[in-house]
Amino acid sequence: MKRYGFLVESVIAEDNLSNAFDAVMQGKRNTFVTRYDQRNKAAILRNLAGEIQRDVYTPAGYREFTVNESGKERIIQSLNFKDRIALHAIMDVLYDKVFRNLFIRDTYASLPGRGIHDGLNRIKTALKDVQGTAYCLKTDIRKFYPSWTNP
Repeated sequence: MKRYGFLVESVIAEDNLSNAFDAVMQGKRNTFVTRYDQRNKAAILRNLAGEIQRDVYTPAGYREFTVNESGKERIIQSLNFKDRIALHAIMDVLYDKVFRNLFIRDTYASLPGRGIHDGLNRIKTALKDVQGTAYCLKTDIRKFYPSWTNP
């Protein structure tokens, strides 16, 4: 197994944390909380870097809430702001140094340039009708997302 060094130092590097902060803030509405976070960016990142460096950083866990879409109730789990920054910072470093050459081409989750649209395009290409095709599988995934309200 190959070893990688200085990963923590790369994660807590000022430019990496700043890029992670900006990625988390992208698309956020201009609310009191987002303005507060923008004003206190340096302190937030310094605190997070210190916790990671001292090995005392612990994710706070998920916040759960319910969303109703077209009559369907879904339970959504969301990380808090600091944890999302940490996740982006860690994944940016790990993807570049460890994961980029480790995953097969058809791995999509959380990888830059390999989101839902890339996966859909790959499936469409794979499913094109080819002369001599003998079988076809049509699927529909029901109740894909977990729901604890319906046993």
